Amino acid sequence: MKPFWLRSLGVAAFFLAATDTTQGTTVNLEATVLYTTLSDCTSKTTGKQVLVTAVIPSGSCATSNTCPETPSGSSLFPDITCPTTDGTASGTFIQTDLPTLFGSNPYVVVEKYSSACAAPADITSITAYLADGKCHKTDTAASYRATRKADGSATVQLYSDAACTSAGTLLTVSAADGSSHACVSDTKVYGAGTTPLYLTSTMNYDTTANTCSSGVPSLVSTAVANVDTTCTTTSACTGSAAPYTGTKCSSASSFLTDMATAFGSSPYVIVQKYNSGQACVATELSGVTAYLADGKCHKTDTAKSYRATQKADGSASVLSYTDAVCGTLGTQFTVSAADGSSHACVSDTKVYGAGTTPLYLTSTMNYDTTANTCSSGVPSLVSTAVANVDTTCLTTSVCTGSAAPYTGTKCSSASSYLADMGTAFGVNPYVIVQTFTTGKSCADEELSGITAYLADGKCHKTSSSASYRAIRNADNSASIKKYTDGICSSGETTTSLGTSQGACTADTKVYGAGTTPLYLTSTVNYDTAANTCKSGLPSYVASTVVGVDACAATVACTGQAAPYTGTS
Repeated sequence: MKPFWLRSLGVAAFFLAATDTTQGTTVNLEATVLYTTLSDCTSKTTGKQVLVTAVIPSGSCATSNTCPETPSGSSLFPDITCPTTDGTASGTFIQTDLPTLFGSNPYVVVEKYSSACAAPADITSITAYLADGKCHKTDTAASYRATRKADGSATVQLYSDAACTSAGTLLTVSAADGSSHACVSDTKVYGAGTTPLYLTSTMNYDTTANTCSSGVPSLVSTAVANVDTTCTTTSACTGSAAPYTGTKCSSASSFLTDMATAFGSSPYVIVQKYNSGQACVATELSGVTAYLADGKCHKTDTAKSYRATQKADGSASVLSYTDAVCGTLGTQFTVSAADGSSHACVSDTKVYGAGTTPLYLTSTMNYDTTANTCSSGVPSLVSTAVANVDTTCLTTSVCTGSAAPYTGTKCSSASSYLADMGTAFGVNPYVIVQTFTTGKSCADEELSGITAYLADGKCHKTSSSASYRAIRNADNSASIKKYTDGICSSGETTTSLGTSQGACTADTKVYGAGTTPLYLTSTVNYDTAANTCKSGLPSYVASTVVGVDACAATVACTGQAAPYTGTS
């Protein structure tokens, strides 16, 4: 009769079933923990052992961490420990020691008795196998493969050689039997975790900048590999033109995390395909493709390309083309918000992803001077338009115009825009007004334009027949006065903005930072006229609040004798 196996409730979780009899007493064990390197053995590295065998010693147990290679030349190093067990799932050896040894790795434990599992003293051996599906050598003429599924079914195939070629005894358990660890044929079985699928991914990159081993990929095509396939992560690019490719090795259990690391803050869509009619069971995974969901055209071959998008609600689309420039549409794959956010199994497919496809923006930056070649410094106005995803936007490094306002161009996306403006204005107060398509509740993808104003209260010319003044208060409220001439004197219209940052009001959102300062006129007294009353140590300073344009600093002293005065 075949032994029972246990259902996995999670790595390092064991199972307390009603059929497991609590035996109360404990016995001492002598356990041999087998490693394949001396350093792992002497350091007792978690998850590095390939086999754990325990028996009740005939005498006393003595621990030993000298790890002698046994047999000589075998690359097998035993560590001897002295645990205890009460013959149940709640015993120290089963519940604590083995989970600590195996860590997050899956494993299967076979506990054998001399008679009917009646008492801990009847235990003849406990063997714990690393259930990763790979071949593990345990002696010069012994090896095994062990597997464990999420439904509790498992196998342990023993071999009479060191390379898993001469099959010996096969232990199997069905999913139904795996739900219990009752005593069957003088044997109890425990376990945890699930044998992973092993994956080989081809990573596409648009450049060779990071030797195709890091950076944001444009496409990741992943195949399920044979457990013994030698996958080598590459450190150099393949190909003489984009897409350049590299190889990455992983397992199904770590794939989603690996992709999150690879794409970073960039949006992406993952499409997992499963064998037909298998309800997307993890072990039936047949292939995975991960797309860079930036909305742009990505070439994947001489006659293939795609565009992928993802929205904040989890809906996504992938358009595949039969040419390299996204000109001839081949197939269209779409996923609803409900299916995308729940990762539902639909047509043998699951979809994952992260991030949101951004809107691309082109900003015209106004400056009052050409001091920083219109590529840095504090702008007086930023007018931003939503650009087509394929529009070639070039950030400029020289000014346009022969008089103020001088202009430059900056390229960005909606996802980085607020941070970009914070950097551009620095400590200076500013107001950002975002406008959206009417009646769309200010949905991100409905952005139609943005204007950012320098809120210093001063008059800023925006063209020969237009100018503005903007102020921002400490409570986040703001006002913008626009004029129909270049000197803020004619045709004034005022827009008042509320205190709610980022709230959608009348198809508009407002952001900003800082507070418009008060402007002061100071009469500065000096005892001498040595510095034309512009610098040096004053003897007295009297200041008053004035209008933003009302102060004129002097360049010469007033007065025939001390105190001499100047204005600042």
